Amino acid sequence: MTTAGGHAALITPDLVLLGATADDRDTAIRVAASRLSRAGRLTDEHAYVQAVLEREAATSTAVGFGIATPHAKTDAVARTSIAVLRLSTAVRWSGEDDVDLVVQLAVTEADRSDEHLRILAALARRLVHADFRAQLRGTPTAQGVVDLLDGI
Repeated sequence: MTTAGGHAALITPDLVLLGATADDRDTAIRVAASRLSRAGRLTDEHAYVQAVLEREAATSTAVGFGIATPHAKTDAVARTSIAVLRLSTAVRWSGEDDVDLVVQLAVTEADRSDEHLRILAALARRLVHADFRAQLRGTPTAQGVVDLLDGI
């Protein structure tokens, strides 16, 4: 699978974890980072996690509807990618926000464009639709999640 521009896919089934478990927000971020690292999408998992947590400390990425979009743009990323966790039990993300769906973005520092903003905007446009959120939560396979996010 490639993006419309012919680039390597942002998301593949190995970057999706259905029924994931995490005790808290930071653990969920680390679990997603581990998926990205095992798929060869990160050059430094620890540095990437630190960048995501720093971004999260500045402003929560909980977007409502039980969804968070943690992200970081850093040289610890080898290839811009998206990891998805569907948590079996929601975790407290920030304040009053409980999250059961994590759509985590890793962006290369070399990407000097605003590609990450374009990706986040495309995600936001889809996530506002209840039917799309229901499909993300209900599809039984990792490939199904990939298919839903195709073209972002």
